[in-house]
Amino acid sequence: MYLTASSLKDFLTCPEKFKLGHVLKFRKKVPKAILAFGTTVHFAIAKRFIERIPAPETFKQIWSAEDETQYEFSNGDSHEIFLIQGESLLWEWENHPETLRLENVTSVEQSRYIEVAGQVPFYSTIDFTGENGRLLLDWKTAVSRYPDHKAKLDLQLTAYAYILSELERTPEKVGFGVLIKKKVPEIQYLFSERNSDDLKNFEKLVLNVWEQVKSEKFFRVPGFHCSWCDFLPLCIGEPDAEEKFIVSSDRYLSEV
Repeated sequence: MYLTASSLKDFLTCPEKFKLGHVLKFRKKVPKAILAFGTTVHFAIAKRFIERIPAPETFKQIWSAEDETQYEFSNGDSHEIFLIQGESLLWEWENHPETLRLENVTSVEQSRYIEVAGQVPFYSTIDFTGENGRLLLDWKTAVSRYPDHKAKLDLQLTAYAYILSELERTPEKVGFGVLIKKKVPEIQYLFSERNSDDLKNFEKLVLNVWEQVKSEKFFRVPGFHCSWCDFLPLCIGEPDAEEKFIVSSDRYLSEV
C-alpha cells in the first residue's frame, strides 16, 4: 500500500472512496470521456516539450484513433466535439505568453518516489518542472476558470513541492496551467509558492492519514461530492452495481 496526491485527497473527501479506488482498485468498465480527454491533452503537452511536436497535432492523432473506443459522454459532448475542442485548446495553449516562456525544461511527466517522514510510501508523477527545478507546474483541463486561491491552497501542488524538496530542491514557484474547455477556449495560469510551514503541515497530514489507512478506518462521508463519484452505484446499492466495474492494475507497482 502507498499514497499519492490523488489518493490522499480521496481519503480526505471520503475514506470509502479511497478504499474502493485505491485498495480494491475498482475502475468503471466504461470510462468517462472527459478523463480520457484530459489524459490525451497531458500526453500532447508532454510530447511538445520532449519532442517539439506541436501539441494540437499529437492530440488530433491520438484522439482520432480513439473514435471506436467506448466512453461515457455527458452534457451533449461527443468524440467529434472533443476533437475540435482539444485542437482549439492546445493551439491557444501553444501561443499563450506564459507557455512561450517555458523553454527551460527540467523534467516532464517524471515519476518520483519518496517515503514521507521516512515512513509513508508516496508516489507521484509531476507534469512539469523548469528553470532548473525552480518552477513546478501541473496541467489541468476544466470547464471554468479556477478561483484565485486555488494555487495557494491546493494539496496536490503542496505534495509535489514536498517531494521535490526531499529529492531535489524546493521549487520557488508552483502553479497550474489550466486549459478551459469552452466555446471560446481559454488558458489560465495561476502561481503561488510553498514555504517550510506548508511542507511541515503536509507531512503531519500524511502521517495522520497513513495511520488511519493502516488501521483500515474506511467509512462513508456523504456529501455533494457523491453526485460525481464513480462509486455512487456501489454506495447506494444499485442492482448489479459491481458489474459496472473492473479491477485495474497498479499504476506504480507494475512499473517496478
